[in-house]
Amino acid sequence: MAALIATAAAKIPNPTPEIRQAGEAAADEAQRISKSSLFGVTTKLESAVGMFLTVAFGEHAYTPLGHAVRMGAEIGLDRSLEKIRDGEGDRGGGKERTGQEEIALMAGGRALLVVSELDWSVANKSGRAYEWPDEVFSEDKLSAFLK
Repeated sequence: MAALIATAAAKIPNPTPEIRQAGEAAADEAQRISKSSLFGVTTKLESAVGMFLTVAFGEHAYTPLGHAVRMGAEIGLDRSLEKIRDGEGDRGGGKERTGQEEIALMAGGRALLVVSELDWSVANKSGRAYEWPDEVFSEDKLSAFLK
């Protein structure tokens, strides 16, 4: 949430002192969370999404992008499309997913697509290698996600 507030406050052309102060406090909080997650294991999608927002709307996307990709890999975003696809026919080996599990998988799939698009655009602009293998985004996985 801090990354979202900081991002919104930074995009306002002529902020009031209160908005500027709120944006600076939120940016400090987002930076603190980012620093604390550098050497620890990411366990929540919200933490990774906050880092994705920092990358998407930050001035220097290249620096935090590697951290965002690592956070996404730690929470298994690279497997979310595969789980959606595999659950289409038999719902994961005969047991049906709950609504919460389905929502979590779809949120993970969306987050994966966002961070991979950010990574792709930065890679194209900077000349560095794109980090996601093609099999993560196979046609069958994407079509299952879009259903």
